[in-house]
Amino acid sequence: MRAWLGGLLLVALLSTPARAGDIVGTVTIQSSLAAPAVGKKVLADSDSAYGGYGDDEPVGVRRLSKGSEAQFVVVYVAGANLKATPAEATMRQKDKTFVPHVLPVVKGSTVAFTNNDQILHNVYTVTPPGFDIPKYGKGKVEKRVLRTAGPVELFCGIHNRMNAYVFVVENDYFAMPDANRKFKISGLPAGTYTLKAWHPRTGAFSKQVTVPASGGAQVDVTL
Repeated sequence: MRAWLGGLLLVALLSTPARAGDIVGTVTIQSSLAAPAVGKKVLADSDSAYGGYGDDEPVGVRRLSKGSEAQFVVVYVAGANLKATPAEATMRQKDKTFVPHVLPVVKGSTVAFTNNDQILHNVYTVTPPGFDIPKYGKGKVEKRVLRTAGPVELFCGIHNRMNAYVFVVENDYFAMPDANRKFKISGLPAGTYTLKAWHPRTGAFSKQVTVPASGGAQVDVTL
């Protein structure tokens, strides 16, 4: 009897609509995807001397289906007047790939760039704040504080096909889709907000959303 009741409770929880303060939805990518970005800077005379790619496709930006590309979407609530809690996050360099490919952080957060490979890496960006971390080896960590909202596009000057993004949001209310393309942003006070979504290689999304005092809001995002 207890197992039966527990099963009913689980079904009820999974089918419950968004709670008060929640925005839930599904992300769909319909528009064309731009080609993966390639860095222009070269720090070594011979890329192969540092374990370079040559013309190989990097692991981190393989061409995925549009459904799989949804994992790289950041869904967020615009506005600087909401609670913001900076923290420390890690962008790893592993197997000549930035991991994760897209890392969302709150404005003012510290990003630790960690080299987990046996070879040298570099990190640079031509987008604000425009930093350039000198070459560093296995086990080394370099940290930068990101204070400007928006995408920070990352490259390695030794392996120019290494590419990733830190997406800096203004507040704590953001999410990335799960394997089923579902997202949930929790804990918003009742009110009307601008919900936005960003993906590094396709168009953007913006929509006004009202979060009621009782019950949440459902918004499906299409890029």
